[in-house]
Amino acid sequence: MGEPPIPRTGATDLTFADIAADAEALIHRCEAALRAVPRPGEPPLVRQMRAELGSNDDFRVQDAGQRGSGPWLLYLHPVVDPQRLRQEVDAPLAAALRRGQARLDDLWPSADRAATSADAVLAVLRGNVAIVLGPAPSDCLLYDVTHQPSRAVEQPTTERVVVGPKVAFVENLETNLALQRGWFPDASLRVETVTVGRRGKSRVAVIYLEDVVRPGLVPLIRDGLRRIRTDMIRTSWQIAEYLAAGSLTTFPLAESTERPDKVASALSDGRAAIFVEHCPFALLLPTSVFEFQTDSESALPGPTVTTFIRFLRYLGTFLALVAPGLTVSLLSSNPGPLRPELASALAVTRVGLPYPVFPEILLMMIVVDIFNEATAQAPGGVGTALSIVGTLIIGQISVSARLVSELVMIVAAATSLGSFLTLRYQFSYSVRIWKYPILLLSGVTGLFGWVAAMLFLLVHLSSLKSAGAPYLSPLAPMQPRSLLYHVASRQPRPRSTARPSQWRPRDRSGGDMNGSQEQRSGEAPS
Repeated sequence: MGEPPIPRTGATDLTFADIAADAEALIHRCEAALRAVPRPGEPPLVRQMRAELGSNDDFRVQDAGQRGSGPWLLYLHPVVDPQRLRQEVDAPLAAALRRGQARLDDLWPSADRAATSADAVLAVLRGNVAIVLGPAPSDCLLYDVTHQPSRAVEQPTTERVVVGPKVAFVENLETNLALQRGWFPDASLRVETVTVGRRGKSRVAVIYLEDVVRPGLVPLIRDGLRRIRTDMIRTSWQIAEYLAAGSLTTFPLAESTERPDKVASALSDGRAAIFVEHCPFALLLPTSVFEFQTDSESALPGPTVTTFIRFLRYLGTFLALVAPGLTVSLLSSNPGPLRPELASALAVTRVGLPYPVFPEILLMMIVVDIFNEATAQAPGGVGTALSIVGTLIIGQISVSARLVSELVMIVAAATSLGSFLTLRYQFSYSVRIWKYPILLLSGVTGLFGWVAAMLFLLVHLSSLKSAGAPYLSPLAPMQPRSLLYHVASRQPRPRSTARPSQWRPRDRSGGDMNGSQEQRSGEAPS
């Protein structure tokens, strides 16, 4: 029955409201205890389920026979669909009992049988109705009448689509799998579902193309999911952290997306996708540092435009990472590489400033990151206003007050814009974090520190692996064709007949757009 109400010792503190509240709590606990008490004639399975779930107000035990001899229906009221329960369970069962039908299990041919009492309890918790026909656990049928509220399929909110499918995943696992099945009506598409979490028991689905995916990738993911020991899983990124085996790197070792077309493209390349129940984002494995700068780019007209856009993204990310440190090293310690005219012009802009260039840029980088984070976390309208205030008003006031130079403001603006050129915000955090060690070493030792920091970053990236694939592939190890046609540029669609080699797919041929190569049913070109 739980703990009794705490007795009140002060007579002056005792009021009628206090007595009523204590009495209501005591009545509630008594009712819960009575629900857990077994009834005469109930089989052991019903008694056990009463003991485990009977103290819940929303747990229902219904004697369909009305004579204490069953059959019994056990379910959680908020999780089941009441209309389906009446039409698909109550009505057929009542009609069969009136007719005196002997085999009641024939009424629900699609129902599963419980192997143990734990299976029956878990099924009821997930929204099934347990139909207990006899004393053994195998006499318990589990019929799915789940009702889980879910929002409709909408447009992507974190990944902007100009021309292309404007469909995004939702929190319902079955809906997400149905969206993905629509892209691949192919017999080679495999879906494996496991349960993760001791208490939350979230369903996690791994999908892949069996005749395309790299040998050994799916067993690696299976082993990683089995090793997860936690109460519950909230998002797919928790799965990514467990699969990364506790890596402390700031770079994301998995790719997250809410777009079914992006997942379809990854599956066709030979990668695997992970879906988590109640999470509208899929996880793509393996990934590389270049995947965060490229996309399907189906809306871009031709490979020339695609190559140009990719060059801008790489350049913007590179500037966001190295521009602050390089500016400090050139202006404070090693101005030799600059032309004399440029060095003189920059020196004039710093006349009258109160701080050296290193603390000045460091302060501006911190201010820019504060405004970027405030913009990202604030609601849409407020975030836009904060962005305008941060980039225009604060910057102009700082320059007018001679707190910072014009060059520093240009570097801060380039750094801020470059960090947003990455197509995944998880990767932008890595760029924003790594610029500080590079800036610190550049400010202490000049150009030598900048070069040393860049080499250390390159070594760190070379040591990372994502689901067994090198994080810098196809650059390291070098795969020239894949680096040229899948990273630096894109082949014309009719010539794109091979999948990216860095994922080591079983089937290297992806077919072409003109149909000169015979494609399997439902297989998309790479």
